[in-house]
Amino acid sequence: MSTQDWQQHVSQPQYSMVEEKNRFVAMRDGVRLACDIYRPDAPGRKFPALLSTSLYGKDVQKVTDERRPLSPRHGNGGQEAGDTRFFVSRGYVHVVAGARGAGDSEGIRAGSSMRGSITSGGDT
Repeated sequence: MSTQDWQQHVSQPQYSMVEEKNRFVAMRDGVRLACDIYRPDAPGRKFPALLSTSLYGKDVQKVTDERRPLSPRHGNGGQEAGDTRFFVSRGYVHVVAGARGAGDSEGIRAGSSMRGSITSGGDT
């Protein structure tokens, strides 16, 4: 199956993107997580949301080169959060948050696990 074959069977891009950078979302214990919010440009409409968090901060979760496939060898990001443009253009809000203590997010990072971020995911 070629790339064109499968692309004909998935939803097609419909929306442009609105970006809200460096928004802080308060958790139930008062800690604020730094988030970038990407949403379809369709005022007044509601869309489902996808939440991505990273122990390395939200700013490393960007696909920086549209011409190459996602690859850790190329260092073009997006391995954890996915391709924001792909999701948003198809009608999803994409929230990319730094985990507790990562990047600009407040709080204390709980080692190298997502243990402290599990409850934060529900609050976000």
